[in-house]
Amino acid sequence: MQKTLQGLVVGLSVALGLTTGSPAFAADYLTKFYACHTYEVNVQCGPIGYSNVVGTIKWLNRTATLGGFVQFVPDTTSDVLNIQAVFDAFKGSTRIESQTRTVDLVEDQLQFGFTIGDPDLVGGIDRIRITVVYYTTSRERIPGDQLNCWRHTSPTTKSCGWVTG
Repeated sequence: MQKTLQGLVVGLSVALGLTTGSPAFAADYLTKFYACHTYEVNVQCGPIGYSNVVGTIKWLNRTATLGGFVQFVPDTTSDVLNIQAVFDAFKGSTRIESQTRTVDLVEDQLQFGFTIGDPDLVGGIDRIRITVVYYTTSRERIPGDQLNCWRHTSPTTKSCGWVTG
């Protein structure tokens, strides 16, 4: 009876995707990211505690799953009303899909988890661009620097890098 129960638990775990797989697989396809805006702090992506987007990208076959949070910590002298995290998925230079998550003074932090990309796209997406955008009380849209995260086929290379404007 106990072996049957153990077999059932293992079988359900595999079927539902609750197992982590081999450590090499998990390490190869997981990218951590941290993005912020320089509007309030006047430095390249200030310390955690300022308005930011933090999370991970799990690269799948043709899409990617993102999870994390958007945090709004306004400067008391700032006219920023809310921030929006913009996630753009690309194949080469072609944008395939965009998603946004917005947080304001009332919420101050928003957790997210979603899949981005096109499951029917041959070759799949190869880059995700993350931009933190500020919206002021006068409805001005102020985009920050873009953080680009690339899918890599090598087990030792996974990276994100800034593109400043």
